[in-house]
Amino acid sequence: MSVHHTPPFSSRTRGLFALALCTTSTAYGVGVPAPPAPVSPPEAAGFTQALVSGSPNVELRPRYEYVHEDNSKNNAEAFTIRSRVGYTSQRWNAFWMRLEGEAVSHLNDSDYFDTTDFSKVGTDSLVPDPAATEINQAYIGIHASNGPALLNKTQVRVGRQRLVLDNDRWVGDVRWRQNMQTLDAVSLYSTVIPRTTLQYAFVERANRIFGNDSAFQQYKFDAAHLINLAYQSPWGKWVGYAYLLDFKNLKRTNSGIPAPAQFNEQRLSTNTFGIRLTGARALSKAFTLLYELEWANQQDAYNNPLNIDEDYYLVQLGGKFKVGTLPLTLQAAREHLGGNGTTSLQTPLATVHAFNGWADKFVGANSTNPAQGLNDNMFVVATKIAGIKLVAAYHKYETDAGSNDYGDEWNFLAAKKYGKNWLTGIKFATFERANDNPIAGMVDTNKAWVWGEFQFK
Repeated sequence: MSVHHTPPFSSRTRGLFALALCTTSTAYGVGVPAPPAPVSPPEAAGFTQALVSGSPNVELRPRYEYVHEDNSKNNAEAFTIRSRVGYTSQRWNAFWMRLEGEAVSHLNDSDYFDTTDFSKVGTDSLVPDPAATEINQAYIGIHASNGPALLNKTQVRVGRQRLVLDNDRWVGDVRWRQNMQTLDAVSLYSTVIPRTTLQYAFVERANRIFGNDSAFQQYKFDAAHLINLAYQSPWGKWVGYAYLLDFKNLKRTNSGIPAPAQFNEQRLSTNTFGIRLTGARALSKAFTLLYELEWANQQDAYNNPLNIDEDYYLVQLGGKFKVGTLPLTLQAAREHLGGNGTTSLQTPLATVHAFNGWADKFVGANSTNPAQGLNDNMFVVATKIAGIKLVAAYHKYETDAGSNDYGDEWNFLAAKKYGKNWLTGIKFATFERANDNPIAGMVDTNKAWVWGEFQFK
């Protein structure tokens, strides 16, 4: 029987005393960059000019992904390409619009499980990039150029949109996968108070990475409120947040065919409250200290049938310096996602690939954290040689409940940008399962990617 581990300190106190040297794990990811702070387009003289004088964007990302698991499943080899075309109008009388389409195509036979054909669950390894064509973004923006500060320092967007909060840990767009996650929402971005940023979103639906033909295509909410308040202090950026998720009572089905494990989405209904601090201080001309502290508590809410009361913490320090002319960033951290063996903290709207290793051993279609919880002890080193970004990362995974090891993992990356429009990259992850791993079916895994990107904006 799984027993919840009781340390000499409470989980809240452990979050304050954990020792680390790091910046966030998303710092060593490479892919489509996170969207910048919302900036409204320029004002046009008339309606027609606003429509025809906007800004197009084109993105192409061909990719090869290889997956080998130490079991009877067939190795996965996926050649896919993502095509994305969009257009943003200029503003007219404070209004503008954005429309963007996205298509994911398979360039080889689908000899892998892409979450649409459940007959491949037990035979083929997973690559969650199903073929799909969809509207990626479609929203109306509102931002007045004149008037009181409450209006000209506040933006509102209504419709399908891309939203990333902080480091993607709680709300992200999963931009590493070919099909991006977007939200059907009303969002607000305001800088009315000096040095302070308020972001709020009311979300009706999350359009997930799995496409319209998958049982896991979307999350629907009775109500979801995302509240994020940031203040820039001399010591860094302070953020307080509240993520209140009331999922609809839906079970996963695929055209009437049950998914392998039927799942009631209401089990993800939670209220999460947290605080974080990120900053960088130059201690000398040769060394810059990087630090990040975060704590959150998550509890069951609304009609969730589970009893959840789990903590999250992340304590990180890091350093940037040079060895000769070689720039180096060294990072180490401990990230804690609580679990008692029955229930655990979950982050269903996160960009989970950016956390806990690129082998994605703690990523599931319905949840992102095993019931035993997770402690991720990581160390990262990054540099740049001849314009090539090089990254190596090590993860040691442990349970929160009990005294078990999940295993350890190495990640490696090399990527290079060519001007503003081109990027190529190679990425590799290898996970080795511990002997006392409590998760049935979790096996040694190797993954590799080779990709290129073209972006025009």
